[in-house]
Amino acid sequence: MIKIDIVYSNANLIDIFIEYEGKGFFASFVHSDCDRKQRKLQWGHFLNLASARDSLWFVTGDFNDLLYEEKKLGGPARPDSSFVDLRIFFSKGDPFDLRDSGDPLSWKGQLGDYLVKCRLDKAVANSLWAETYPTARCQYLDYEGSDHKPKFSFFEPDSKRRKGMFRYEQRLNDNGGSERSHSKCLAKLKDCDDQGQNCCYPDMQSQSGIKLNITTADE
Repeated sequence: MIKIDIVYSNANLIDIFIEYEGKGFFASFVHSDCDRKQRKLQWGHFLNLASARDSLWFVTGDFNDLLYEEKKLGGPARPDSSFVDLRIFFSKGDPFDLRDSGDPLSWKGQLGDYLVKCRLDKAVANSLWAETYPTARCQYLDYEGSDHKPKFSFFEPDSKRRKGMFRYEQRLNDNGGSERSHSKCLAKLKDCDDQGQNCCYPDMQSQSGIKLNITTADE
C-alpha cells in the first residue's frame, strides 16, 4: 500500500511525501515557469527545501531550463549567463541526474527560423535518495502529441517487483479549467492509498496539462 501526503502545491509544483514498504521520501513534480525571474525564485525555493530536508528527495518534470549549451540542438547559442540560476541549484542543492535511456532531448519547437531540441525535462534526486535507490533510472519515450516527451522513472528496475515507477508529463496550459483540474489531481492523490497499488490519473493530461502515474506492480 502506498501512502501519499500532499506537502505543498501551486500551479507549477506538486510536492508530496511517499511511504511504501518501510521507505519514505519526498517527491516534487515540477513545471517551471517560462519566465526566467519566476524560475529563479523557484530554484531559490528548492535550495531552501534542500537545506531543510535531511531526507530522501526526488524531483522530476519540466525544468524549462538548461545547465549547458550542449543540452540543446539547433538555434543560436545562448549566453552562458542564462544557465546560472539552475547551475546554482545543482551546485548547492545536492541534486544528481538519474541515469537515463532514450533520447534526452525531450522538447522540440520552432523558434523563429530554427527547429530547436533541448533537454528541458529531467529526473534528479539528492545523494540520500541515490544511495537508497542506486539502480534508479529514467527512460525517455517517443513524442505522444505534445512538444514534450513523456518519461518513466524506475526506482528499482532490477527487482522482480517494480517498487516505484513515476510517469510525469507537464504541458503549459492556460485555459480556465487548469486550476479546477489541478485541485482534482490533488484530491485523487490523497485517495491513492484507497485504490490499491496502481494509481493512475489519465484525465489530468488533457485538462490541466499534468499527467502523473504512480505505479507499483508485479512484472
